Amino acid sequence: MAIKQIAVSDVSGQEIAEGRAARVMVAEHPSIDHPVVLDVEADELARFQTAKIELVHMVVYEPDGGRRQVVMEAKNFAAIFPAGTDVDEVLHSARPSTEPAPNGRGTGRSKSAAPKAERVDYTAPDKFGQLHRGRVTEEEAAAVRGNRERANRNREAQTGRSIDWNDAKERKRYGLD
Repeated sequence: MAIKQIAVSDVSGQEIAEGRAARVMVAEHPSIDHPVVLDVEADELARFQTAKIELVHMVVYEPDGGRRQVVMEAKNFAAIFPAGTDVDEVLHSARPSTEPAPNGRGTGRSKSAAPKAERVDYTAPDKFGQLHRGRVTEEEAAAVRGNRERANRNREAQTGRSIDWNDAKERKRYGLD
């Protein structure tokens, strides 16, 4: 006797054809307190693309010694500052943290604060396209313009996301306009 199992999409409720079943693990959501797995049909995976939402992860230290973690959209973070404030400039000129970040990325110490002998060459083939503090040189921008595929791989290795070539800041950064 044989037993046949069928998979049903948690998204559409439709039966999933053999060889077309995929899984999506939801690691965090306000409605759950533990990770869960959704069964989905392979074509439904396109619905799970990364949205263009930039998040800011913070630790807020209260005057009474309390502390709490806060996550908010970058646009809401920028709205905290007075109109006309260049938030990027504020962040780049702020003093580095000496405490580990809540997301496990180490301290907030900037790589650009390293001695000159240890500075990263962002024109190198394995570095151009990566985000960094400071000015993008024309040589770096030319390398990015000349090899977008490699620049994307470098950025993905650094941040887990590729360069959004349609983003106005990226276009300005690399002289694409």
